[in-house]
Amino acid sequence: MQLKILLTPLKLDYINPEITDENVPDTGERGECIVKHYGEYLSSEQVLKKLDNEGLRPVTVHEMLIWADKGWDGKTFVVALGSVWVASDGDRCVSCLRGAAGKRHVYLRDLDSGWLKLVRFLAVRKSSAPQTLGTPDLLDRVEKIEKFLGANFKGF
Repeated sequence: MQLKILLTPLKLDYINPEITDENVPDTGERGECIVKHYGEYLSSEQVLKKLDNEGLRPVTVHEMLIWADKGWDGKTFVVALGSVWVASDGDRCVSCLRGAAGKRHVYLRDLDSGWLKLVRFLAVRKSSAPQTLGTPDLLDRVEKIEKFLGANFKGF
């Protein structure tokens, strides 16, 4: 699903311009998001290990944005460790949602820097049969939604 379609209903004050379909392509993975809060300073590697030990995987940016439309309070610092973009300087970056001083942002943060105690991580349960957009019924529904949005919201 196109990021523009996922970002528009969130009415964000800032969207990092590097968060594009080209830089973070949709893998089609979908799952019910679980918010994990560990309450301690952790590296990304430590978080990924904790998630794995709990039978979870990190969400993609697409999954995070779908969740945010219904589940985000607009303030909590939430991270999607499942979509990594490599910047021109070699930094590995992940997408984050954050609200501060009444502003709502989606931006990129260095994967190799640590995470403060206040940060929440979105995850989904691992399964032997991943949920993807590959089912004909779901693909048909997505196409209908994209056509509707394109016809009713100029600029898509």
